[in-house]
Amino acid sequence: MSLQPFFALVLVVTLSVLVNGHPHKRQGSPLPLPPSYQNITFLTSEFARAKTAIKNLIATGGARGPILVRLAWHESGTYCKYCQRIGGPHSLMRYPAQAADPADNGLYTARDPLETIITQGKFNMTITKADFWQFAGDVALEYMGGPHVIFRPGREDWDESQITPFDRLPDGAFQFPDFPPATQYIRDIFYRMGFNDQEIVALIGGHTLGMCHAEWSGFFGPWTTDPNSFDNDFFKELLTLTWSVTPNTKQYQDQNNDGLMMLHTDLALIYDPIFLAQVKLYAQDADLFAKDFSSAFQKLQEGGVTTLLKPIDW
Repeated sequence: MSLQPFFALVLVVTLSVLVNGHPHKRQGSPLPLPPSYQNITFLTSEFARAKTAIKNLIATGGARGPILVRLAWHESGTYCKYCQRIGGPHSLMRYPAQAADPADNGLYTARDPLETIITQGKFNMTITKADFWQFAGDVALEYMGGPHVIFRPGREDWDESQITPFDRLPDGAFQFPDFPPATQYIRDIFYRMGFNDQEIVALIGGHTLGMCHAEWSGFFGPWTTDPNSFDNDFFKELLTLTWSVTPNTKQYQDQNNDGLMMLHTDLALIYDPIFLAQVKLYAQDADLFAKDFSSAFQKLQEGGVTTLLKPIDW
């Protein structure tokens, strides 16, 4: 297939950028997908180019991988199938009013380097920022030994009229130190996005990656001994370590005092019989956890999106 018509279309869009500013913006409505989304072969090659740049970023160190997964998770986790402003993966965090959500503290450390990649690689003309952020999370997950996630492009960048309230993302200390209301709260948060109990446990298992930073969340420490590797250690540690409240905090430490932590909503999983049964399955079967996490993470990344294309080969 000749790409000449495509590049002619890109030239028109480029001229529009020079005259009007943002290449896709329509005030008060979703921003149209770039013209590259009409040519799946070219679009796939752009995602391949993006993958290389994202992997190079992760290789620079600094816990880049976990923070990219967290960005994808938090951007998608605002989805509410019952709400007028449904939220979801539409790069709303590029607006200060959305990025100011306390649950998103520190995510500039993911957004800023990705913005550098987007600008230097001129991806702003070919890939929506909503897709770029989600794709970066998938690349990071696989880079850290996690499962491959099916990726379907087509997420629109929405404008600031769709910014969501600050109560959409989970509060890790909800109703501390009582566990029954915390388990109901977990279900309320995830049922709002259309997840079942098995998917909830799989997604919370994403805490096998990364760590908490006191200056961002008030919590501190890693969940596992290798926070840059995807595995099922989070579930093993929930079951095998003895957890007690860290003095003067609303989090927990294990009695071996090796620096590991758990949130109140993490420990709540073992105080509910349905959640506990799933925790035990994942603690015993790392492959099952990886498979289920991949499926649930894809569902999270696609929440409420109606403009997705077919999966790309990446």
